[in-house]
Amino acid sequence: MRKRAFHRRVWTASCALLLGAVLPLAASAQTVQLAKTSQGGVGTFNYTMTNLSGGADSIATTAAGTPTASATVFTVTNPALPVALTETANPQFSLDAASCVDTSGTIGGTIGTLGGNTLVIAAANLQTGVTLVCTFTNTQLQPDLAVTKQASPAAVASGGTVTFTLTASNTGTEDVNDAVLADTPGPGLSCTAAGSCTANGGATCPASIPAAALFGAGVTIPLLPVGGNVVVTVPCTVTASGN
Repeated sequence: MRKRAFHRRVWTASCALLLGAVLPLAASAQTVQLAKTSQGGVGTFNYTMTNLSGGADSIATTAAGTPTASATVFTVTNPALPVALTETANPQFSLDAASCVDTSGTIGGTIGTLGGNTLVIAAANLQTGVTLVCTFTNTQLQPDLAVTKQASPAAVASGGTVTFTLTASNTGTEDVNDAVLADTPGPGLSCTAAGSCTANGGATCPASIPAAALFGAGVTIPLLPVGGNVVVTVPCTVTASGN
């Protein structure tokens, strides 16, 4: 009687060899991580993204001028397509620059093209094993308010009326809400009449300008955009006498 154990062992070895021949090699995925540098102040910045494993991200900076990295590392979904990173506009900051570097060392120099608030990474830069860190840099906008005061006429007899014109302007780089305008009348003046206001450049006048408020705690200007101003005029009676 013949034994068949030999044929069974040969079949098993051949099967193992075949399976080993078709096992694929694991490829290293491309990854993208966001970082933020905010100059002049700190804030929270939000992002939307395409062609990544997540569609949104958010970074809160903790120190002005120091990069803050996102806690999330995203994987590129399709390396044959570009990646787009869009920063949601923050009204307190201007976007100055954005670019990526490959920390794996596969690609040298800076990567990405910034258009408006969107940084686009071309598919050619999404090579196997690439590890991109993309940094957006912003500068905090600074308000700069100025007030001028003029009197007309320049010389007034006792008992006469002098009209003061107060011009509050925003000469900075950030719109200002709820600025307070106040004045102190000089000696020899009685200021009891309400003032009037005109607004320019998108500014908004106070709802009313009572003398007690203007010459006390102040009146609130609801909106004073960059380049805008409000012009407040108020009459006062001269009570002083002499030269």
